[in-house]
Amino acid sequence: MSEVKRRDDIPEEYKWRIEDIFGSDVEWERAYEGACSIPEELAAYAGRLSDGTALLEFLRKNDEADITLSALYRYTSMKSDEDTTVGKYTEMEGRAYDLYVRVGAACAFATPEIMAIPEEQVERLYDAEPGLSLYRLAIDRILVRRPHVLSENEERLLAMASQMGKAPGDISSKLSDADMTFPDVDTPEGPKALTQGSYAVYRTHTDREVRRDAFVKLHEAYNSMGNTFAATLDSQMKQLKFFADARRYPSTLEAALSSNEVPTAVYTNLIDTVRANMDKMHGYIALRKKLLGLEELHMYDLYVPIVGDAAVTVPYEVAVENCMEAVRPLGEAYCAVMREGFDNRWVDVYESKGKRSGAYSSGAR
Repeated sequence: MSEVKRRDDIPEEYKWRIEDIFGSDVEWERAYEGACSIPEELAAYAGRLSDGTALLEFLRKNDEADITLSALYRYTSMKSDEDTTVGKYTEMEGRAYDLYVRVGAACAFATPEIMAIPEEQVERLYDAEPGLSLYRLAIDRILVRRPHVLSENEERLLAMASQMGKAPGDISSKLSDADMTFPDVDTPEGPKALTQGSYAVYRTHTDREVRRDAFVKLHEAYNSMGNTFAATLDSQMKQLKFFADARRYPSTLEAALSSNEVPTAVYTNLIDTVRANMDKMHGYIALRKKLLGLEELHMYDLYVPIVGDAAVTVPYEVAVENCMEAVRPLGEAYCAVMREGFDNRWVDVYESKGKRSGAYSSGAR
């Protein structure tokens, strides 16, 4: 029986360098203690935001707070991602998020106060305090959300409820990444470990029995937890509907798209366009079935290359250079940041025991 590697068995050069955020848990604790005064500091601006100088000070302090809180939360979430079975970092992540919630509750006055400033006065504030021009877009985005902003007390309650709102996602992640295990896959070389990460490899295997075995065993394991996953999904949908209704959005779709200023018509048009062109997909599936020489095509047949020469294993270092070449048209500045990330271990490359699926790229910078 094969085993997924322990994190200690992976060379350092293939792990993200979290110590760039905080050198140790002790450092994190010191920073956390220092940040606990942030809610009170920001709350001191309540009732003062109609003054341009106070508004600018508040917005700058809010930016600084966001940078501090982001570092605190990112460190703990990435440490937790490394091994979801380690409760210490789950607890620290919870404390960091709780601080986020307290800051949100302390700042509940801000949006209603900014929205209460008459439009002509907002323009005078820009003239009187040139530094505010940097925040024009942020302020405009607050003003355009006027129909969905509540009173200060209501905003505070929603901020406090946000921590409960993330529970379904946390439960689902812990279940699939920490608690669930999968049977080994039978391969010509013997039993091999099946994980969410290795499944992506097995589904492209040229041996159809290997693909089928991986597909069946992975989905049987998930199906055995079907009631639990259904309950977490139901909780997630109720959470989304609660916040959409509270902010007076007509649907959860519109609520989800509003933060990125995407009209629902863009989303629905994408779906309509795909549906109107399904004949191309049907033609491709028919061609795949023919080239693979199959009488019946299954889900586990959709990822294996249909051209023999396409089955190529690409070493990580080669993949890095391929990525750099692909983004070259975006310009030197873009490429420089991407190169910096690759050279300074912003990527956690390989799967390891307990690691959260999808936890490969650092959002710390």
